[in-house]
Amino acid sequence: MGARARGPRSRSKSEERTVLVVEDDEDLLGTYELWLAGCEDVAVRTALDGEAALAAVDDDVDALVLDRRLPALSGPEVLNRLDGDRPVVVVSAYQPDAHVCEDDVTAYLVKPVTRERFLDAVRRALL
Repeated sequence: MGARARGPRSRSKSEERTVLVVEDDEDLLGTYELWLAGCEDVAVRTALDGEAALAAVDDDVDALVLDRRLPALSGPEVLNRLDGDRPVVVVSAYQPDAHVCEDDVTAYLVKPVTRERFLDAVRRALL
């Protein structure tokens, strides 16, 4: 890690942006999905574990919302494999540390997180 995630691929402002939300708590995943559904021009994909997240990342995914503690592959392992390829917002119950620090991601939010803080971080990731 160490390299800050770069911005999304260049698109016109009217084009839809895709956010991949990776969270193993299905209730929380549904909440994030609902929050993002209210955003214009944002499509949402979801994954319940790190392996599914990596399988879902393609050229259409502009940003990720990523939990740290995931089955299969952890959030830090997913970040390592993405290698700064796109913006990532980490939402975790754990504080930043040596495995994932705030310099490695676009935003780092500690749970519980409000809708406003969540959407603000995702908007910054999509700039």
